[in-house]
Amino acid sequence: MEINGQPQLHRIPLAKAKEMTLRYRQNRDAILKEEWAGQNLLAICETFSKESFNDFFTNDQCKGIRIYYGMNSDMLVHAIVVGVDDQNRDMLPTGNMSLLRATAGAEDEEEPPILEEGTRCPDDCPPPSDLNQP
Repeated sequence: MEINGQPQLHRIPLAKAKEMTLRYRQNRDAILKEEWAGQNLLAICETFSKESFNDFFTNDQCKGIRIYYGMNSDMLVHAIVVGVDDQNRDMLPTGNMSLLRATAGAEDEEEPPILEEGTRCPDDCPPPSDLNQP
């Protein structure tokens, strides 16, 4: 995404990422009411395949990624990932792709994806790294 004509890379140093992820891990149960603590409702991380994100960027209209947080029926928090266009609008499926294909001649164009179903930690955690270990 660009702001004032400049690309926004949103990069931070590893030290800041370590500080932020540690603070989150240390406090993720403390921010919950006592009856919800210790149930791993708040994930440490979620992992998505490269191919899942490629689906966003094969669409030239997708200029960025937005991450929402949702909750499944087991009360577990999950990331919900959508593409964002150049007007900062969510790129959501419309159910009208057959009409778009017919009018635009885009036979292979697909609905914009919405990702969830990431590999959630806990319980399926990645190997130790500076971002997930004390």
